[in-house]
Amino acid sequence: MTETNELFERVARMQKDIEELKSAQEDIFFNERDRYKERVNSCLKGSKNNALVYLQLDGIRSVSEIISDLKRDEKPIPSRTFWDAMDRLIHDGLIEKKGKKGKSLIFNKKKWAKTLRIDDYVRSQFNIE
Repeated sequence: MTETNELFERVARMQKDIEELKSAQEDIFFNERDRYKERVNSCLKGSKNNALVYLQLDGIRSVSEIISDLKRDEKPIPSRTFWDAMDRLIHDGLIEKKGKKGKSLIFNKKKWAKTLRIDDYVRSQFNIE
Protein backbone atom coordinates (compact mmCIF):
# COMPACT_ATOMS: atom_id res chain seq x y z
CA MET A 1 0.00 0.00 0.00
CA THR A 2 1.34 3.38 -0.89
CA GLU A 3 1.99 6.08 1.61
CA THR A 4 -0.77 8.23 0.06
CA ASN A 5 -3.34 5.44 0.45
CA GLU A 6 -2.33 4.89 4.07
CA LEU A 7 -2.69 8.58 4.78
CA PHE A 8 -6.08 8.65 3.08
CA GLU A 9 -7.29 5.71 5.18
CA ARG A 10 -6.05 7.32 8.40
CA VAL A 11 -7.85 10.57 7.58
CA ALA A 12 -11.03 8.64 6.75
CA ARG A 13 -10.86 6.80 10.12
CA MET A 14 -10.27 10.09 11.93
CA GLN A 15 -13.29 11.65 10.22
CA LYS A 16 -15.41 8.68 11.26
CA ASP A 17 -14.16 8.99 14.85
CA ILE A 18 -15.01 12.70 14.88
CA GLU A 19 -18.54 12.00 13.63
CA GLU A 20 -18.99 9.37 16.36
CA LEU A 21 -17.79 11.85 19.00
CA LYS A 22 -20.19 14.52 17.72
CA SER A 23 -23.05 12.04 17.87
CA ALA A 24 -22.13 11.01 21.43
CA GLN A 25 -21.94 14.67 22.45
CA GLU A 26 -25.40 15.34 21.00
CA ASP A 27 -26.75 12.36 22.95
CA ILE A 28 -25.37 13.89 26.14
CA PHE A 29 -26.98 17.24 25.29
CA PHE A 30 -30.37 15.57 24.80
CA ASN A 31 -30.02 13.55 28.00
CA GLU A 32 -29.28 16.76 29.90
CA ARG A 33 -31.95 18.87 28.14
CA ASP A 34 -33.80 19.77 31.36
CA ARG A 35 -30.59 20.90 33.04
CA TYR A 36 -29.77 23.15 30.07
CA LYS A 37 -33.30 24.62 30.04
CA GLU A 38 -33.00 25.38 33.75
CA ARG A 39 -29.67 27.07 33.06
CA VAL A 40 -31.33 29.25 30.40
CA ASN A 41 -34.27 30.07 32.71
CA SER A 42 -31.92 31.00 35.52
CA CYS A 43 -29.90 33.28 33.27
CA LEU A 44 -32.79 35.04 31.57
CA LYS A 45 -34.66 35.44 34.88
CA GLY A 46 -38.01 36.04 33.21
CA SER A 47 -36.71 39.16 31.45
CA LYS A 48 -38.03 39.56 27.92
CA ASN A 49 -35.22 42.04 27.22
CA ASN A 50 -32.62 39.44 28.20
CA ALA A 51 -34.37 36.95 25.92
CA LEU A 52 -34.43 39.42 23.03
CA VAL A 53 -30.71 40.11 23.39
CA TYR A 54 -29.99 36.37 23.54
CA LEU A 55 -32.00 35.71 20.38
CA GLN A 56 -30.09 38.43 18.49
CA LEU A 57 -26.71 36.75 18.98
CA ASP A 58 -26.18 34.73 15.82
CA GLY A 59 -22.42 34.40 15.45
CA ILE A 60 -22.55 36.56 12.31
CA ARG A 61 -23.47 40.09 13.35
CA SER A 62 -21.26 42.10 15.64
CA VAL A 63 -22.46 43.65 18.88
CA SER A 64 -22.52 47.11 17.29
CA GLU A 65 -24.67 45.81 14.41
CA ILE A 66 -27.09 44.19 16.86
CA ILE A 67 -27.35 47.40 18.90
CA SER A 68 -28.12 49.34 15.70
CA ASP A 69 -30.80 46.81 14.73
CA LEU A 70 -32.37 46.91 18.19
CA LYS A 71 -32.52 50.73 18.11
CA ARG A 72 -34.74 50.49 15.02
CA ASP A 73 -37.30 48.26 16.77
CA GLU A 74 -40.66 49.60 17.91
CA LYS A 75 -39.61 49.17 21.54
CA PRO A 76 -35.83 49.56 21.61
CA ILE A 77 -33.84 48.03 24.45
CA PRO A 78 -31.99 50.66 26.49
CA SER A 79 -28.20 50.50 26.19
CA ARG A 80 -27.69 49.74 29.89
CA THR A 81 -30.23 46.90 29.72
CA PHE A 82 -28.46 45.48 26.66
CA TRP A 83 -25.07 45.45 28.37
CA ASP A 84 -26.51 44.00 31.59
CA ALA A 85 -28.03 41.19 29.52
CA MET A 86 -24.72 40.60 27.74
CA ASP A 87 -22.84 40.43 31.04
CA ARG A 88 -25.32 37.87 32.38
CA LEU A 89 -25.25 35.75 29.19
CA ILE A 90 -21.44 35.66 29.23
CA HIS A 91 -21.19 35.04 32.98
CA ASP A 92 -23.77 32.22 32.91
CA GLY A 93 -22.09 30.56 29.92
CA LEU A 94 -24.91 30.81 27.38
CA ILE A 95 -22.76 32.59 24.81
CA GLU A 96 -19.13 32.70 23.77
CA LYS A 97 -16.89 35.09 21.89
CA LYS A 98 -16.52 34.03 18.27
CA GLY A 99 -14.43 36.80 16.79
CA LYS A 100 -14.38 40.44 15.77
CA LYS A 101 -15.80 42.53 12.99
CA GLY A 102 -13.86 45.73 12.88
CA LYS A 103 -13.59 46.78 16.52
CA SER A 104 -16.82 45.11 17.59
CA LEU A 105 -17.02 41.61 19.06
CA ILE A 106 -19.13 38.80 17.64
CA PHE A 107 -20.81 36.36 20.03
CA ASN A 108 -22.38 33.00 19.36
CA LYS A 109 -24.58 30.64 21.31
CA LYS A 110 -23.01 27.50 22.75
CA LYS A 111 -23.18 24.28 20.73
CA TRP A 112 -25.67 22.70 23.13
CA ALA A 113 -28.05 25.62 22.61
CA LYS A 114 -28.03 25.08 18.87
CA THR A 115 -28.38 21.32 19.14
CA LEU A 116 -31.30 21.60 21.57
CA ARG A 117 -32.95 24.43 19.60
CA ILE A 118 -32.92 26.66 22.66
CA ASP A 119 -33.89 29.68 20.52
CA ASP A 120 -37.28 28.02 19.89
CA TYR A 121 -37.61 27.29 23.61
CA VAL A 122 -36.83 30.92 24.53
CA ARG A 123 -39.31 32.23 21.95
CA SER A 124 -42.03 30.00 23.38
CA GLN A 125 -41.27 31.00 26.97
CA PHE A 126 -41.47 34.71 26.19
CA ASN A 127 -44.09 34.67 23.41
CA ILE A 128 -41.63 36.11 20.89
CA GLU A 129 -42.19 35.54 17.19
